[in-house]
This record gives sequence, C-alpha cells and structure tokens, in this order.
Amino acid sequence: MVENVLPTITELVNHTSYSRRLTALVCCENLCTGGGLGVDVVGGEMLPVVLGMGRDKVPNIRFNVAKSLAKIVLREGGVGGEDIHTIEELLKGMRDDSDRDVRFHASESLGKMGELGSCLQ
Repeated sequence: MVENVLPTITELVNHTSYSRRLTALVCCENLCTGGGLGVDVVGGEMLPVVLGMGRDKVPNIRFNVAKSLAKIVLREGGVGGEDIHTIEELLKGMRDDSDRDVRFHASESLGKMGELGSCLQ
C-alpha cells in the first residue's frame, strides 16, 4: 500500500481539481477504516495526508476532513495517543473556520470522539 497506493493518493491530494482531492480523501478514509491497516501505517502514512487536507482552500474538503477524522479515530484499532492530540488540535481550530459547515462538522466530530472516552474535553 505504501509503495503502490500512497504515491497515487499524494498526486490526487495535490491536484488542482477539487473532485480529485475529495477522491483522495475518500480513499484515505476507506483505507484507514476498512483496509486493515495497523496503527503505525495509519498514523505514520495516512493521517498526515488527511490532516494536511484540513487546510484545503475548499470548505467542502475541509468539512469532509473533519468527518473523516472522527471515523478514523473511532475505527477498530483506533489511533495512537499522540495522533489523537494532533487530530483534536486540528478539529478545535476548525471550529473557528470561516465556513459554517466546517465549524459544524468539526464540532460534531469532536463530540463523537469525546462520547467514546477519548482524551478530548
């Protein structure tokens, strides 16, 4: 996956087309939540890609990042403790986004993560 799939995803993440960047995000989410990847691959390879997309210029990408992050954290196997902190910081920052949908989905994701006893307050 790291050698064959990740380079293609990275190309899509950096593409000028919004729809291709969204496709990259969906691929990352699916690989993280259903691909049987270990915590080390999710945290070391996939999560940085998703987190970077949290600063995309298109609000639809940003709010989908917020939604995807909650699914990744809540997946079977979870994520590492340091990754939880990084995700929390991004989502808290997204609550102040200029777009109301981004703010909404960031708050929703933080709430879902908090309900399941993560370190979020």
